[in-house]
Amino acid sequence: TNLRLTAQQGNKRRLDWMLADLRNTSIIEQSFEYSTVFKRVASVAPGILSWIDSKPRQKVTTYRIKDCKESCSAWSEVTYLP
Repeated sequence: TNLRLTAQQGNKRRLDWMLADLRNTSIIEQSFEYSTVFKRVASVAPGILSWIDSKPRQKVTTYRIKDCKESCSAWSEVTYLP
């Protein structure tokens, strides 16, 4: 999915990715401080290839994303290190 994480103005974080099929929904989850427990933070409509975390914490944060239609892909992950 070529998942990328970039810092944005105002301490926000932006995730960008690519999909092989733009008809798929993207599911985004996050965890903190290297936890293996993830929480869903967004489901992104088909055709949307970015998401902004407008409430980031100043902690190590791992984001993961998968795309789903009839079935889901494997997770792609990226970690923010403060």
